Amino acid sequence: MKRRDFLRNGLLIAGAVSIPGLAKPFLSKNLVTGTSLTIITDDVDKAASLGQTFFSKMNIKSRLKYEDYDLIGDHIGDLVFVKNGVLFDFKNSDKSDALLLKEIATKLHLPTNFRNPKLVKFIAVGDAENSDKTIKIFSNNSLVKEIKLKKELVSFSVEGVKGTSEFQISQNGIKAISAPCGHKTCLKLGTASIVGDSLVCIPNKLRAVVYGNGGGFPDAISF
Repeated sequence: MKRRDFLRNGLLIAGAVSIPGLAKPFLSKNLVTGTSLTIITDDVDKAASLGQTFFSKMNIKSRLKYEDYDLIGDHIGDLVFVKNGVLFDFKNSDKSDALLLKEIATKLHLPTNFRNPKLVKFIAVGDAENSDKTIKIFSNNSLVKEIKLKKELVSFSVEGVKGTSEFQISQNGIKAISAPCGHKTCLKLGTASIVGDSLVCIPNKLRAVVYGNGGGFPDAISF
């Protein structure tokens, strides 16, 4: 069984995935970690393995949700790590987590240009069953919109540094439906619905974050 197929089977416990019997249910209903790792690559199996190892070494005590998507066209392969709601500039840091991320980038030969690559994403899940969820939209490090998940479908626009991005929100979560940047990677990310999950458009410096009733995120996202 390929690593990504194993990961798709369910949620894993970071730091305990390789030790049978240590994975226990995540009990806190309010804890929000806001931590995720996104990788654009042409080697999804290696990326899945490296991502799982990274979260294990970081000892992040949360369940992990794994996803991967096909990206159509030309894309710049790279990785993005969001830690506790803040975009982490690992390339200009010598912290232990930055060194691990640099190692992942080196092993996957990132950044580089790819044709029809995969987007691999790990999300540290804080509260997968919380029905009282709020979406916060940040533009260039400032909170510009806050809206609760709604039963009806609602569309709205947000201005970023490159232009206007459009989103749709419903009881299922939030998704990007239009973006002014060239690659439009955010449109391929699907719907963000789990507390701690997010949609990021780095060129337009926009970020949509799913919050639970426990709070826990800062009100600015550092690009």
